[in-house]
Amino acid sequence: MLRFSLVLHLALASFSFKNVYAETSAERRLDIEDALRNSMCAKTEREAAVKPLRLWQAGIYDAQMEASWIEAEEAIDPAELEQAAQEQAATLNHGGYAYGFCGKQHAWILSSPASGPVLEKKAGNILILNSSRLAQACQRLDVDAAGAQSGQSRVILAGKKPQEEAMQINAGLLNAGTLSVTCHPPEPQKRGPELWALMPVGEWEHVELPHVDLLEAENFKSLRAWLQTLRKDLNLRPLQQDHALLARFAKDLLSHSSIRHPRPLIKKQAEELKKSRGHWLGENRVKGSRISEMAWLLWHSPQHRRLLLNPKANAIGLNISQKTPEKLLVMVIARI
Repeated sequence: MLRFSLVLHLALASFSFKNVYAETSAERRLDIEDALRNSMCAKTEREAAVKPLRLWQAGIYDAQMEASWIEAEEAIDPAELEQAAQEQAATLNHGGYAYGFCGKQHAWILSSPASGPVLEKKAGNILILNSSRLAQACQRLDVDAAGAQSGQSRVILAGKKPQEEAMQINAGLLNAGTLSVTCHPPEPQKRGPELWALMPVGEWEHVELPHVDLLEAENFKSLRAWLQTLRKDLNLRPLQQDHALLARFAKDLLSHSSIRHPRPLIKKQAEELKKSRGHWLGENRVKGSRISEMAWLLWHSPQHRRLLLNPKANAIGLNISQKTPEKLLVMVIARI
């Protein structure tokens, strides 16, 4: 019997109210196994192994991956371990899975929305996306960019139908920051668009998070102040933070501990808000061990940032779990 000792998430998910899609069979991700084999087994740093900065250093650009470390009372059967990875992928409707051993009785499994690497190769400033894989899995896709310090996210491609021929992006035309690829799988749908990849562009690592000094206290109050300051920089209206209905929504959403959006509940909440003459704009959820880590994820994901800086927004509901080693932060952003 396998015992899951710890579950961690590459923790960011941004959702705007849309439809959902069907399951696909998962493929084994040998590229992830090769890149993360050593770091996933280092007890002092394994939690960091599935964080964006470490993943990028290993040449992995998948987003929304979920990893679990496993302990067993006797030697783990490789077939049983692979089955556990496949079951996790199936449960999460992920397209890819990976697994590895840290000893006879210790192992790890991981699943990713993407069935394979989104970035096929880099040729100087040219990023070549895996067009054939995207065409197989996605009815359309979005590519967005976010400058490390600049304000609003930038749309590179919106609703593009993937083609088998090479899809290239000239990163030299973008500011230092991040680039995201979002897949919209075909009908029949069971879940909405998913962030498949998040990758660095330019000399992003030398640029600090804007207003990082506001996050030094590492508490909920500092996160609120940081968010309002970001909006003030762009002359956007401040967000009301004491709206009772949105606060309840965030609390209810927090009961779903996965990084995945609980879409049936979101749909119900959006309908309830509409009856109160409000308009649901979206939900952000991130996981991290520190407030500053969650702020980093919110800022450097183009879609998360777009929701944070939505000009139509005037209210927010926030809640955060106190679980360790990682906390879950939920944001409901709306116009009321």
